[in-house]
Amino acid sequence: MVPLSLVFSLMALASCSSSGESNTVISIIDKQQTLFEIGRKTLSPGARNIRMAIAQGLVRFDEQGQITPGLAERWVVTDDGLSYVFRIRNQNWADGTDANAADIARGLSERLAIERTGRLAADVAAIRDIRAMTQFVVEVRLNNPFPNLLQILAQPEMGVRVDGRVSGPLKLDSPSTPAVLSIMPLSPEEEEILTNRGNLPLQVRSDKAAKSVELFRSGQSDLVLGGRFHNLPLVNVAGIARSRLQLDPAPGLFGLVITNDEGFLAEPANREALSMAIDRTNLLPALQLQNWGATSRIIPADVPDYTPIVADRWQDLSIAERRATARLRVISWQNRNRLVRTLRVAMPEGAGARYLMAKLRADWRLIGIDVQMVTNGSYADLVLIDEVARYNGAEWYISQLGCARQKLCDEESEFQLQDARAAFDSDLRATKMAEVETLMTRFNNYIPLGQPIRWSLVSGDIDGFVANGAGLHPLLPLLETPN
Repeated sequence: MVPLSLVFSLMALASCSSSGESNTVISIIDKQQTLFEIGRKTLSPGARNIRMAIAQGLVRFDEQGQITPGLAERWVVTDDGLSYVFRIRNQNWADGTDANAADIARGLSERLAIERTGRLAADVAAIRDIRAMTQFVVEVRLNNPFPNLLQILAQPEMGVRVDGRVSGPLKLDSPSTPAVLSIMPLSPEEEEILTNRGNLPLQVRSDKAAKSVELFRSGQSDLVLGGRFHNLPLVNVAGIARSRLQLDPAPGLFGLVITNDEGFLAEPANREALSMAIDRTNLLPALQLQNWGATSRIIPADVPDYTPIVADRWQDLSIAERRATARLRVISWQNRNRLVRTLRVAMPEGAGARYLMAKLRADWRLIGIDVQMVTNGSYADLVLIDEVARYNGAEWYISQLGCARQKLCDEESEFQLQDARAAFDSDLRATKMAEVETLMTRFNNYIPLGQPIRWSLVSGDIDGFVANGAGLHPLLPLLETPN
């Protein structure tokens, strides 16, 4: 069975005349220039997009950021939530050989082994194993209920790749920059449709941020993907109309992780003092963002099926009162010890990061703390975390700040997190997660700032692009060229 989304794409393509039309050019912001290295443990932004395009998983994201069938045409979940059973549709690999459940289970299991120590480690911890039940049925068995499994299986990293074979929905026609991608036909009839229309492909390239913006400004590209807060000022400098800027409403973590528990930072109250002193409402006005979601919380208040115990912090204090309290803590520590040394804060390179650092430096100087900006990878006391949530659930946020990911972590919170994961009752699980958030908030190893910023530049010739909460933009819908 062919997914309806692919059928509609083919129909849209068939209805368009190829005369006078040119390929859609997409520039992905990626300084690593590893566009085709889709098998690496850590995928670059460009490689994530290519893998998502040519190596779909059991399920995948559509342009709205919603789950849609991939290799699996349907699935069921057992009543205890410990087994997801997927029916595999009749599909070939890109080389024409049959895709069967055994190969798919093997490919997924191999990637799962990589991710158990990779970026998805906390997200795949619930997966016990993956096995083929019949020629067309794959089962994913869990250690404990994990209602957000589909969102993890749809991540680009979990796209199925077996012995170098991939399954679309797009095929890589040219493994050189720019990459040329087109729809991988699933039947002779679809092959005829594409042949008749001339099969206008996508051209995908990866560039540094300044180059991506300049290509768009000069009309040499139609779409820029992968923008973040630190390179957003380039759009204003280039004079590109704000109507071309699309911001994803993507939840996640955007703040500072404390990595050093020595000296002033050894005490949770002092770590809280740094957070108290920040005026979050005045952090990023130069980026000209409307309604940017500043926050003092670890977990957003609107996470589904979650009732927090922790309220927004310091609601009864003005910013001046918060800074006065923080200043007293600095003075108290200095009286008992010595002057607080300059703290090192690691951030990515870019004008947006420099502006954010200037605002933080000014806020912290008011309480007697000096800071120095260093590049990512350097020794630092605080490191900026800028991650879109793989799924919008309480467990994701807590897991990112736990001992599996962070040098400075609370062992009691970690113990309670494991207890929460083991809870089979969803209400009990949510209650335990709220208790873990309370413990982590008191521990203060993370300074929340606000919502991650993900932006794209979209020309008027592009159809099929939708800003979404997943922060991911599949390339297949972009082949639905407007008439």
